[in-house]
Amino acid sequence: MIWFLMLPLEIAFTLLALLLAPVLPLFARDDYGFCDNANAMRTEPRLPSWLSWFMTPDNSLYGDNGWRTEHCPDHWQDYWGMVQWLWRNSAYGFNWHGPICAHIDAAATVKYSGDKDIGNRPIFKPGYCFVTVTNPDGSSYWHLYWVKQISATYCLNINLGWKLKTYAEDPERLKTQSVAMFTFSPRVAGFAAQP
Repeated sequence: MIWFLMLPLEIAFTLLALLLAPVLPLFARDDYGFCDNANAMRTEPRLPSWLSWFMTPDNSLYGDNGWRTEHCPDHWQDYWGMVQWLWRNSAYGFNWHGPICAHIDAAATVKYSGDKDIGNRPIFKPGYCFVTVTNPDGSSYWHLYWVKQISATYCLNINLGWKLKTYAEDPERLKTQSVAMFTFSPRVAGFAAQP
């Protein structure tokens, strides 16, 4: 129920983030931090802390490795590439660390139905996964992830709730990952054809 109450707030902030994306790189400064989905640390352009709700916490404005090599190979290091990265990941920090994220206890209970291994990359596997995480205090969060093929190279990829599938894939993450990102992400995505 709380997700539906927070959805208008998320949509409003996302629209604001989309509108401000062309201006935000003007505030960027080189700073040391996470890159490539928190798999590396480098000094690269980042937004100041007061604009952190518009930033991807696990990447700089240059984007992750997939963005640099596949989606924006010619512009990832310039102004236009940073604007596109902010459009692609609009309001990411707000959804991850803002007032609408889920706070997960290390002693939470994880349950899921469907297939926890579905996805569009690196291996395309259609299906659904519905995950619930319940904290010892009774607070509960959910995640519906659904992937359906719609053409030879594209699929419908729907994420609703809070991103909890990683806890179904590996419950040990409860010990290290205490925040789950709010998500409202219906989109068409490409996938690699299987051999």
